[in-house]
Amino acid sequence: MKKIYLILIVLCLCLSACADKDIDITILHTNDIHGQHHPIDYKTGYREHKNVGGTARRATMINDIRKATDHRVLLFDIGDISGRGEYEKYYGEPEIKIMNYLKYDAMAAGNAEFKLAKKEKRTPESIDFFRERIKEASFPILTANVYDNETGKRAFQPYVIINEGDIRIACVGMTTLKCRTYPECENLTFTDPKEELEKIFKELSGRYDIFILLSHLGDLHDGALAGIFPQIDLIIEGDFHTFRAKPRFIPKKDPKEGEIGGTLVCQTGELGVMLGKLDLKIDEETKRIKSYDYHLMEVSDKYAEDPKIEEILKDYEKNKNHKPKIIGRN
Repeated sequence: MKKIYLILIVLCLCLSACADKDIDITILHTNDIHGQHHPIDYKTGYREHKNVGGTARRATMINDIRKATDHRVLLFDIGDISGRGEYEKYYGEPEIKIMNYLKYDAMAAGNAEFKLAKKEKRTPESIDFFRERIKEASFPILTANVYDNETGKRAFQPYVIINEGDIRIACVGMTTLKCRTYPECENLTFTDPKEELEKIFKELSGRYDIFILLSHLGDLHDGALAGIFPQIDLIIEGDFHTFRAKPRFIPKKDPKEGEIGGTLVCQTGELGVMLGKLDLKIDEETKRIKSYDYHLMEVSDKYAEDPKIEEILKDYEKNKNHKPKIIGRN
């Protein structure tokens, strides 16, 4: 009888060890905040939201989630961090300071980043304001489909690979082609996303396990790309300001056993009234996504305001004549 008990104990321990062969990762994401740092009333297609949003509240949400989570939490933004509102004249400078404080892991460049100085005379040299924000950022600002006309090379960092244990997560940025018409982009070429992704998959072959597209291309592009490239595990979207209460799921034609079998597509709308929270469970052996859980979280007044955010913003409110400069330019 004792032998039977011992065998059962050993079996339970083995099963427990097998059950632990999963890696949990939480992804938080924002998009198209457009410099809206204070709470607003906002109406979506299905309900009216009173007194929602606000960067100081969202900061508290992000930090609370980190404190309550015993595994890796990644934080991404999908572009258009500035471009409207009372802080627009600072060309994205306060937004980068806030994102540095919140320790974002990466951001995709949106079209607004290419016209930060749109209130002034718009010239090809105005792109330097975006380059200055990139220097100030403590996180990579990504876009793979923008090339410098003079060098023929990519103008900005295209991707970053994040390691979590043995899991390698490739994060690739893409920017909408509407920038082709901007005066600031006269010396840049914006390439077709499909053609660029074909290059990217060749460049990253054997270097990643999970592939995330940080896409400021728009919903129509994203769905098509997921259908063409089953290698994409997750698309976090921006540009179209779509509120996705749950991820769009695009099935793969030949899914592998044990994985969810499709591409997840997530987006939080606009103006920072929501925070996206995606919990992934990844099989440590196959390195595939086994399951997921998603919450589109309202940034409501039940969350306290982080005083550090107010401190950053008040610095600009006190110095209304502050004007960002380009280092090295007269």
